[in-house]
Amino acid sequence: NRQSGALLWSTAVGEHNENDSLDRLPEGIITRTMPAISGGVETPMAYADGIIYVAVIDKFADWNSTSFISSTFNFTTGRGSLWAINTSTGKVQWYKKFNSIDVGGATVVGDLVFTATYDGTIYAFKRDTGDKVWTYEAPARVNGWPAVSGDTIIWPFGVSGKPSLVAFRLGLSNASS
Repeated sequence: NRQSGALLWSTAVGEHNENDSLDRLPEGIITRTMPAISGGVETPMAYADGIIYVAVIDKFADWNSTSFISSTFNFTTGRGSLWAINTSTGKVQWYKKFNSIDVGGATVVGDLVFTATYDGTIYAFKRDTGDKVWTYEAPARVNGWPAVSGDTIIWPFGVSGKPSLVAFRLGLSNASS
């Protein structure tokens, strides 16, 4: 509630281990956390017509009682997802899972919501149903979100490939939505 600061709802997104509420790591054992470093909600969300769109990174990390075990962490592993949540109720309208981490944020243009995964795939979904409209295989991996102007969306690429920008003209009849 913006006036009182009271929590109206809470909705978990992505994958979670049962140890989400640990206040310290147990001695003598390896603890796997999910989400972990560079996991959970890490990128910008989008909002339109009472729905918030949330890109999620599902990655784990292993820890001993004193530190992160970096040898168990790899950016090319893990999965991602995109969630559509009703802001009045907190109810999940739809979600999509991906085989690569979702680091492309969520961007609304007209009646579409866009995201991109680290493997270089851009996705466009219908905002209301989550139906996939199209995908595009980028010339390199994606680790960023797009810029939008009117009916044009511009994506940056460049991880493990030639850095570049690709612009898509969406041909929307009402691009200001």
